[in-house]
Amino acid sequence: MRGIHISILFFVFFIVLPLFLSSTYYLDLLIVIFLYASLALSWDILARTGQISFAHHAFFGIGAYVSVLLYLKGVNPLVGMVAGGFASAMAAFLLGLATLRLRGMYFAIATLAFAGFIHIAVLQLSDYTGGAGGITLDEPLFGGNIYAAYSLALLICLVTITTSLLLERSRLYYAMKVIANNETVAKTIGINVTKTILLIFTLSSIFPGVIGAYYVHYIAFVNPEIAFNVGIALAVLAMGVFGGMGTTFGPVLGAAILRIVEEQLRVTITYGHMIVYGIILIAVILLFPTGLLGLWEKVRRRVSSSFEGITQI
Repeated sequence: MRGIHISILFFVFFIVLPLFLSSTYYLDLLIVIFLYASLALSWDILARTGQISFAHHAFFGIGAYVSVLLYLKGVNPLVGMVAGGFASAMAAFLLGLATLRLRGMYFAIATLAFAGFIHIAVLQLSDYTGGAGGITLDEPLFGGNIYAAYSLALLICLVTITTSLLLERSRLYYAMKVIANNETVAKTIGINVTKTILLIFTLSSIFPGVIGAYYVHYIAFVNPEIAFNVGIALAVLAMGVFGGMGTTFGPVLGAAILRIVEEQLRVTITYGHMIVYGIILIAVILLFPTGLLGLWEKVRRRVSSSFEGITQI
């Protein structure tokens, strides 16, 4: 229940925040933070089974193109987002059937190869996708109303957080933990490892599909470099590790901090800001391998033990 209460406070705070912001620049930054927080958390949902995917940007791109192609046929962008999420889930299901018997590095390479294949296919199908030149939409999401776009991005993030919290309270979550720790034990106690991972892989892929559809409607443009940018896959991995893997609020916190740091570095260091950003990220991950939430838990335990020692004296 505590997590649900935090989610409600999170939603209430951010829904009223635009009333106190004087510039749409901050709304745009918050929209990007919400989207990356949702991407990082949905990636982490699969990582809890012990499987690391590099296909998140492929699902992002699938959702983006499905939504845009439907929009060109007269379909409402909101319906297109739902369709984009469904299409990416179906792609993940089919990919999972072919690859989820692979484990560790082999599965990661297979997902990366899948993303590359989809990227090339979109480039080649230029009659439908616009090829490298992409497709420009006639108007952005909600006709350019950034407050409506902000509210929808916040809602997507909240739905992702709620899904993660509900998953943590389910029996499926314990099956995921057993699988991540020892697949042999999981099979011994009757857990169908492949089906469980396939289910989680499919579930986690819905969100990047929806977000990809949202983003291209928000900027009113799509091309393969935007939709299938491998930087998305690397960013969500970094955000999950930085904030704390295996938790709901770790990836969200990681996404918020890293996006703000990156934006600040971009403004203050015009050239080479990504090098500085990379150095900071590597240093933090090496120093705090369990992420920020892991560091916080370690500090909290030490403070708690210190107080217990004092009270015993």
